[in-house]
Amino acid sequence: MKKHKNVIIIALLILLFVFMVFYIIKNYRDENEDIVKVTVKNGLSINYLDGDLIEVDTKEKKYTFSVTNDGSFERYYKIDINDLSAVKNIKYSLKSEESKINIEEEKLENGNILEYAVINPGDTHTYTLTISPSIQKAKLGTLSIDEYVFEQEYFAQTIITNSNVSQTPKTSVGIDLSQTDEGLIQDIDDDGVTYYFRGNVKNNYVKFADLTWRIVRINGDGSIRIIYAGKTNNATGDALYAGKSQFNTKNFDPTYVGYKYGENQKLYDNTNITSTTSKLSDTGKYYFASSYTFDEATKKFKLDGEFFYGDNWMNTTAINGILSKFPYTCASSSKTATCDFMTQLKSNVTSGGAPTNQFKAMYITYQSVNYDVIRNDTIDSKIKTFLDTWYENNILNKYDSTSASYSTYLADIPFCSDRTLTSGNGYNTATFATTTRINNKNPSLKCSDSRDKFSVSNGKLKYPIGLLSADEAYLAGIVPYKSNYSNYLYTGSAWWTMSPATQAMDYNQARNWYINNTGGLYPWASVASNYGVRPVLNLSHSVKIIAGNGTSTDPYIVSKK
Repeated sequence: MKKHKNVIIIALLILLFVFMVFYIIKNYRDENEDIVKVTVKNGLSINYLDGDLIEVDTKEKKYTFSVTNDGSFERYYKIDINDLSAVKNIKYSLKSEESKINIEEEKLENGNILEYAVINPGDTHTYTLTISPSIQKAKLGTLSIDEYVFEQEYFAQTIITNSNVSQTPKTSVGIDLSQTDEGLIQDIDDDGVTYYFRGNVKNNYVKFADLTWRIVRINGDGSIRIIYAGKTNNATGDALYAGKSQFNTKNFDPTYVGYKYGENQKLYDNTNITSTTSKLSDTGKYYFASSYTFDEATKKFKLDGEFFYGDNWMNTTAINGILSKFPYTCASSSKTATCDFMTQLKSNVTSGGAPTNQFKAMYITYQSVNYDVIRNDTIDSKIKTFLDTWYENNILNKYDSTSASYSTYLADIPFCSDRTLTSGNGYNTATFATTTRINNKNPSLKCSDSRDKFSVSNGKLKYPIGLLSADEAYLAGIVPYKSNYSNYLYTGSAWWTMSPATQAMDYNQARNWYINNTGGLYPWASVASNYGVRPVLNLSHSVKIIAGNGTSTDPYIVSKK
């Protein structure tokens, strides 16, 4: 009997336990019914893996969610946080590997955290949303993901509708020549999702201000970046330029790579920087001297003292005499030549015991006092002055049929002249970030340092006009050190980008990236070179199409109406 009672007690306890577990789970689900929430909207499945309630707290909050396209056509969607727009100074980060979204520490404005993204049929985009800590505790909002509907009239949507859109290029960026029409490729810039044209594009012609332009990309804010392509739709060669110009008249200092720059320089006459130079040809004829002078007015160096004219200097006796008595040279056959820097030869680099034309050399220079000087943007470059004048004559003082200046069609989107230093000291040796990115096949449409952004609103530009960056040319399908005659940016002669490249001690030249006569991308142009200038503008996102399909025979024609 006692045993029977024990069984009953155990059974009752088990039933009680099961009831309690059921009650706890039910309560948990009731109280947390939004923790996992799946909705379907217009062919998009949205999975709120951490619920759709977003909390702002004194601690960092993270949420994961995904968007899946269950339909048969590409879709556009937007992401918002509702009910938090009144809360000030909220910052968020949004990342997705699949959609190539990487927004960091952005300020929440009007509730929108992603204006729009495109998703192909069958694809899933997984996102991580991070809400930064805030002094405003326990504020709740609702995460909302909806289909994005363009106004068909707006230029950006017309371009997307008329183009093949992809998240990845058909050819390998920086490796393969892009010589076919690859359409629009999705990427990220400082303002969000951008779409750039790549390859031998045929439908990116625009007629604006009675001039022909090619569309480079849709910027992240929906404005349209365009590059000058002549006065007619079939212009070729030099007719594709607004003219030719030096980037800067001076090239002996890294500061002159800048679209604007500062000057605060001094004489470095006792530097310990020694490198190998091969400036001297083994068959060349040069003057060497025992001393030198520096002209403070012209900032030029000149040989002085005793001289040695080396018309047959490639032998051990002559080289030993040069090194011991006449170590200074401008590498010129003229005794009175001036130079931007003075070379002091220290020793000869021999090969198999025989002398060569290579020397270990020290450079006496007149250059910036430090790296920060080059970003002291107080002086316009020569090419900026050229572009400002061209803008006044061709955009500002030209008017449409309503008597509106064509300047009113434009957006003030920053241009990037990236002077971030990746090696060197920045005042007599320098490798700039664009060079490192391109050499590593890792281009970017973001401008990493605000000091290198040039716009009217930040006071660095007089007018909203600039040049293409080397990264933009690279993504368009221009490959470094390779010819490409079948790309929409090919012209047949050399033209400037806005991107700094290097400052090399061997030649003491500030150098910028440029596209050469064979359509290749190169970092070797002295900024004092005279190359083609292709103005770049940004049409406002509110500009609309009134005619055309983007081809050379029927280019897009835009209107503000």
